[in-house]
Amino acid sequence: MGEQPELYEYEPEPKNRGYELLRKDVIRCANCKKPLVDVIKVKEDINLIKETKANCPYCGDESFVYRTTGEVFMQASDGVSIVNPKVEFVNNIIKQYMEMMKNE
Repeated sequence: MGEQPELYEYEPEPKNRGYELLRKDVIRCANCKKPLVDVIKVKEDINLIKETKANCPYCGDESFVYRTTGEVFMQASDGVSIVNPKVEFVNNIIKQYMEMMKNE
């Protein structure tokens, strides 16, 4: 048999795709203040509006609505996982609801 093709090429320094770290933030529970979702804003765009809300697996309450413009990356904070994200588009706004679960 011939030589196996390389499945991926390692990129030690990711290419600049027009992104830069603009802001880091955390979506917290409105009641118990536990961190739920880490937010990293990488590109400003006033035409891209996102509203995010997450439930709290610690106390059963929810976060306040977190509103941002531009491109953002979101991930579950330490100790929790996103299990059932829901996304809808309403009047040119991306609305997200994240159902969270405690990691065991």
